[in-house]
Amino acid sequence: MLVFVNTRSQAELLFQELWRINEDGLEIALHHGSLDAGQRRKVEAAMTEDRLRAVVCTSSLDLGIDWGDVDLVINVGAPKGASRLMQRIGRANHRMDEPSKALLVPANRFEILECRATLEAARASTQDTPPLRTGGLDVLTQHLLGLACAGPFETQETFEEMTSAEPYRDLDFTTFKRCIDFVATGGYALKSYDRYARLKRMPDGR
Repeated sequence: MLVFVNTRSQAELLFQELWRINEDGLEIALHHGSLDAGQRRKVEAAMTEDRLRAVVCTSSLDLGIDWGDVDLVINVGAPKGASRLMQRIGRANHRMDEPSKALLVPANRFEILECRATLEAARASTQDTPPLRTGGLDVLTQHLLGLACAGPFETQETFEEMTSAEPYRDLDFTTFKRCIDFVATGGYALKSYDRYARLKRMPDGR
């Protein structure tokens, strides 16, 4: 069983309470992003070996762990979106002939409404992923500065790399060059001030 909560502090509190009432001494564990990586791997290994009855976890187990013997997912609190709920439910079962099972446990009246809305969206296979949009030039200029921090780059190669990414596939070379110039000089408003120059062209053109 996986018991999902939305924050690390909730995970710690819930685990402590479950441990306190665990009179039968059942094997349970805690998994969240602030735990030591070695500790997380131990929990994952124990779950894979079927040595745990339950794991209290956060989004650290939303994706990437596939355990066929998880029979139930419990989500404490609102799941914060249909996509997240489906990811969490998808951590269970992994059998073609049986549905995955989940239990939602809202913590207040507002979360009841949120859980109901999320269930309706999940049943309709509605994803809350934002729609694909054209890549922002502010993101591009920050990426160019990051590249330069790592080492010199070649303009044409970098342009080809950027346009291989879906959000930038329609980026034209002129706009790309303007972005490089903006990072290099600070743009038309700041190019007169040397202290805003971030890039320097090397003798080999990089």
